[in-house]
Amino acid sequence: MKRLVCLAKSKKWKATCVAGLEWDDSYAGDWIRPVGNRLSEAIEDEEMAYEGGGQVELLDVVEIEFLEPRPHACQVENHLIDADAWWEKVGTVSDRELRAMADEPDDIWGTDDSHHYFRDRVPKDEANQLDSSLMLVRLESARVMVKEFPERTAVRVAFDYKGVSYNLAATDPEFCARYRPQGEGWYPLADECYGCLSLGEPDRGYRYKLAAAVFEVG
Repeated sequence: MKRLVCLAKSKKWKATCVAGLEWDDSYAGDWIRPVGNRLSEAIEDEEMAYEGGGQVELLDVVEIEFLEPRPHACQVENHLIDADAWWEKVGTVSDRELRAMADEPDDIWGTDDSHHYFRDRVPKDEANQLDSSLMLVRLESARVMVKEFPERTAVRVAFDYKGVSYNLAATDPEFCARYRPQGEGWYPLADECYGCLSLGEPDRGYRYKLAAAVFEVG
């Protein structure tokens, strides 16, 4: 069993991708990405349910039974869940605790700007050599971009980090649902804002950088 803070809950092939940091009495440890025993590795709704009702939400402190580590490529954080065991909520974290968890990497998995200046992807072979696929960082000048296409409405999170600009697809369904109805445009986020960022599965020769969750503080 591991106890972790839920810092990402995003959609993945009609199921859910969950991730968080191990948590021990206000001390954050290693990243953990719970995965299911299926090709997509996504978590089904019934697999992340609480025994008394409901299911895990962002910033919950939750205890989960795992069977074994399931790392592959850069997703070294993956652990296979025991699908027969209930998840148990044991608390939530405060804004102060969230601040203390933030990472300070040199950059967001590189600064290549070849893709529309979004800096939102890493070549697959290069990405597979990385030693992590999750991070929590403070986002400077964060804002939401809503772009309407004939087949869909895209929601992205633009921000600066250490003087470099990024623009990443948002994958938190509740966050996206908040902004899609507002229509095409730019929407500012709070002055103090944190993002749980993730490297996704290989797609057309790249792993894309994703804004898996956004936390506005204050």
